Amino acid sequence: MCGIAGLIGAHEEVLCALAQEMANCLRHRGPDDEGYLTLRADGVVELWAGPDTDPTLRLPVLNPRMRARVVLAHRRLSILDLSSAGHQPMSDESGRFWVVFNGEIYNYVELRRELAHLGHQFKTGTDTEVLLAALSTWGDQAVHRFRGMFAFAAIDNVRREVLLARDPFGIKPLYYSRLGDGGFAFASEMKALAPLADVSSDPHADMLFQFLRFGVSDHGDRTMFSDIRQLPAGHVMRVRLSETASAFPVSFWSLPQRTNSASDATEAGDIVREALSKSISLHMRSDVPVGSCLSGGLDSTAIVAVASELMPATADFGTVSFISDDPVTSETAYVDIAERAYRIKSHRVEISTADIRRDLTALVLSQDAPFGSLSIYAQFAVFRMARANGLTVMLDGQGSDELLGGYNTAVSAAIGERLARGRFAAAISLARGFDPIGNGAHRRTILSALGRFIPPTIAPLLMRAVNEPLCPRWLDGDWFADRGVRMAVATRLIKSFDSSQRTSVYPSCFVMKIEIQ
Repeated sequence: MCGIAGLIGAHEEVLCALAQEMANCLRHRGPDDEGYLTLRADGVVELWAGPDTDPTLRLPVLNPRMRARVVLAHRRLSILDLSSAGHQPMSDESGRFWVVFNGEIYNYVELRRELAHLGHQFKTGTDTEVLLAALSTWGDQAVHRFRGMFAFAAIDNVRREVLLARDPFGIKPLYYSRLGDGGFAFASEMKALAPLADVSSDPHADMLFQFLRFGVSDHGDRTMFSDIRQLPAGHVMRVRLSETASAFPVSFWSLPQRTNSASDATEAGDIVREALSKSISLHMRSDVPVGSCLSGGLDSTAIVAVASELMPATADFGTVSFISDDPVTSETAYVDIAERAYRIKSHRVEISTADIRRDLTALVLSQDAPFGSLSIYAQFAVFRMARANGLTVMLDGQGSDELLGGYNTAVSAAIGERLARGRFAAAISLARGFDPIGNGAHRRTILSALGRFIPPTIAPLLMRAVNEPLCPRWLDGDWFADRGVRMAVATRLIKSFDSSQRTSVYPSCFVMKIEIQ
């Protein structure tokens, strides 16, 4: 995990000072190194140091009063090539492209080999250098070749523009704001945009309503703050230095409309096993220790099983598990089974009410936006223990429930899809047979499936009839109405479970690589 930030603006005399403030807000993301780039109006590029910059680089210290047309800032968490050669901002061989990059290109070894055949020479072992060579060879089409999690900003000093890009599943964050007088700012976290006077802390009323009423918080480019947007997953954005207002996100990726058929369950299992093994092998490319979360569930246990086999015979694979004190929800028995079955070094974390009270402020600060439940605190505690035990990179099973239809929302979509096709017996059988998650979930799932056929104009009436009013008494409807919020049923997040019409805002990654500062 690294942190990136940047500014394009007409007020050249303040950009450097603001960029330093933004980088300071991201220090927790990258404590290993710090770097700045300035681009003057005459096209001259200069590199600068901050308090945490590697002193062996011998870079001059950034002067906050210096004038610049563009400033890039980077906070590094070293994962590949831990030497100072991985310092950012970094340029390609020609000096045309300069990049600040957060994430990892998992297939950088293969891309490096391909680019070397095309004549590129490499001086570092970083994936950042591969990214730059890909941009200089294929332009913005390079993003189609990247397999990984990434958010980056690249200056093209010939075309006089900045290219922003975010990975297909939006694993790595990237936020931006349009500033007064044609300015533009971006950062890895929303809090890094807070020092900017043109960025208001006022909430986006419609997003706030959707979250409070329907639990929806990440289904578009809007955020909880009225002046901050996020670059959507799988999008790029070209920002011209001479005129930033015309910049808009452009999609470069969508779910492929194809299926891989298997003749039976055995063949299907083989296909999943092979894909999972290849994915984990790529995710484990790292020059620092790699471990995994281990909940005892199928997804994390499968990852641990494969990863432990890929580790050298002389090394143990580190895992961290959250242990619940509630015997009903505790998966300790399954964690024990995994520990006995595989060559792992296990760490366990338990939390108490006192722990939550102590860490609540830090948890909220780390999230930047409201979250649905305190279950996220368990991960907060797991990753803190991982870092304390020297595990900088963690694999985690995220998205498998979405990918394999494990949540109630997927079941409601499956029921609705069967009803839409006239397969009423199959819909009834599925509705009777599934085991819902949560109290009252069975009723809500059925209502959600039926709701796909209800015209939006009468949906509020039916919601009241089943004691699910659009604006419950605990919500201040007048407050939202005064701010122009049109209260309506939340956008259907999953339109169909049919393999030819998959539509979901959830990232179906199954394996996620988490880099811990």
